[in-house]
Amino acid sequence: MRMQINSARTPYLGIAIDDWSLDQAVSYIESTYATKFVGVLTPNVDHVVRLNTPNDAGLVQAYASASVILNDSQVVRYLSALLRFGVKNTVRGSDLVPALLKNCMDKRVLLVGPNQGVTKELLAAFPIKHIDVHTPPMGVKIDDEHFDALVNAASDDSYDLVLICLGCPVSENALERLTKIRARGTVVCCGASIDFLTGRQKRAPYLMQKLGLEWCYRAICNPRRLGHRYVKNAAGILRLVTVRFFSGRLRTQDLW
Repeated sequence: MRMQINSARTPYLGIAIDDWSLDQAVSYIESTYATKFVGVLTPNVDHVVRLNTPNDAGLVQAYASASVILNDSQVVRYLSALLRFGVKNTVRGSDLVPALLKNCMDKRVLLVGPNQGVTKELLAAFPIKHIDVHTPPMGVKIDDEHFDALVNAASDDSYDLVLICLGCPVSENALERLTKIRARGTVVCCGASIDFLTGRQKRAPYLMQKLGLEWCYRAICNPRRLGHRYVKNAAGILRLVTVRFFSGRLRTQDLW
């Protein structure tokens, strides 16, 4: 049975999200596989900062085309509690993906991004009968032939669930293209979620997850790759909140 959900989006910091719980998101997605196309984005702090950057118009367009937008950041939820944005839920991509896969016994699933080796691991962990993988080369760009190839692979309407496991903004721009092509099924941009499921990357301890400190754990584990990014994002979100607070635009959606 499909759960009752609020169809009105919650605006904050220029964007607007579907403030649903994990169960509500899963219920909605599973109820629409056969009837309509659903594109899912899960913005974190990095995305919110980038969306408010003038030179990221392509990312804004991708978000404007998404059917479902779920808050992926505990940091945003804590800011919301402090500044009264109205955001009450956090649905991480790394929680949404396994919740969907566990009910995919009779579904066709496509992974875009991981290498072929993940298939055996996912088949052993989840009751999936049909799973395919499309692996573009590392460093795929939005304007090259490999991007066109991954969009073509994901455009097949026979797939009920497509997980795009690439970085921002490649995943989001692929979703925007697919919105114009596909008639049914669900596409989720989920970053490194499959890596967490298969153990290629380790998630933070449960307590750190609950406290919204996964970003801290990842920075400690991979300081050279993530340390500078997280410092930059922290400065960016503080600057964004300050500017919007004093201009009276904390709780507005004005980017699309």
